[in-house]
Amino acid sequence: MTQEQLSMWAIYKKPKDYPQSFVARRWVVAAQPVPTKDLFCADNLESLGVMLPAGLIRMPAKPGDVSVIIQTWM
Repeated sequence: MTQEQLSMWAIYKKPKDYPQSFVARRWVVAAQPVPTKDLFCADNLESLGVMLPAGLIRMPAKPGDVSVIIQTWM
């Protein structure tokens, strides 16, 4: 990732590929958001939150987001 790229972390509750976990996946924001291979998994939301990079701001899920997305951090 270069300094010019903006990242966001989508927080998922029990996605299909990790049905027992909370998952944070990093996306690079460009003309369209692009997923990366970066992710964290935890048994609960609080544990996942401490794994995210410092200084991010939490945003609630938006209407139209995939139903398992519960938050986004930028």
